[in-house]
Amino acid sequence: MSIIEKLWSGEIYAFEEIRPTTEKYREAIKDASRIGDLLGEMLNDEGKALLSDYHEALMISGTELQRESYIAGVKLGANFILEVTDKESRKTDEQSE
Repeated sequence: MSIIEKLWSGEIYAFEEIRPTTEKYREAIKDASRIGDLLGEMLNDEGKALLSDYHEALMISGTELQRESYIAGVKLGANFILEVTDKESRKTDEQSE
């Protein structure tokens, strides 16, 4: 089965499986969790609801940014392949003349 067929059938989840593994990312996640816990202790119910809405908005915006970046990367890769194959086919055509 081709990669395109696997993507289509849901056997490959390229975007969803990307998880940063850098120390910087791990530290940022720990800091965000710690700060969220501290804010949760300091806020009343209304503030907690607002913080929850804020987190949800950040998650949605981050996911959309990642989605658009993924699409742009796939398009760039496809254009690269087309360019390389076109140059190779022209080279082959020139050599056969």
